[in-house]
Amino acid sequence: MKIFNPIPNGTISNSPFSKTIEFSSYNSDSIISPAEGVIVSSDKFKCGGNIKIEHFIDGETYYSNFCNVNRIIPFKGTQVKPGEMIGTVGDSSIEYTVTDKSGSQLNAGKFLSGGFGGTKTKEIEQAKEMEKPKEVDTYSGKKIPNPFMDALLSPFSIINKAFSEKSTLSKRNSIKEDINKIKKLIKY
Repeated sequence: MKIFNPIPNGTISNSPFSKTIEFSSYNSDSIISPAEGVIVSSDKFKCGGNIKIEHFIDGETYYSNFCNVNRIIPFKGTQVKPGEMIGTVGDSSIEYTVTDKSGSQLNAGKFLSGGFGGTKTKEIEQAKEMEKPKEVDTYSGKKIPNPFMDALLSPFSIINKAFSEKSTLSKRNSIKEDINKIKKLIKY
């Protein structure tokens, strides 16, 4: 699920030791819902104007909490979509926090970057593996040549061969062949 920056035109300022993010922006600038959810509370007198949204992301429950909201648009119980306007910025910076179901405060920056959720680590690793280009032919089990990468890495492999402990005089021919390949590539 994509998580949106709640104040796209705002400036983020947060301490690395704090789990709260402060957004500064122009007066009357829009505040949007970072993800799909339901407004749990909206109170213009609590913390200078408060909106609390309950999000269900990958089977987990999170709460986005906004303080110092100038104008609150949705009421309690309203369903909001990601990117939907929920309020406006006033004279004060907007304080944004994220809590879990137990009420523990989480790192809001990590939440906004999609850094946590119910997605399993194994699933993430599998997705990363699927995105990697295949270097081995599944039928023969042999490495598939990649001429571009070979040309790009050739100078490094020559240097590596020359300075490796296993390098011997008998490998001179293969180094000369690599140098000739590089010369040919440079000509084209």
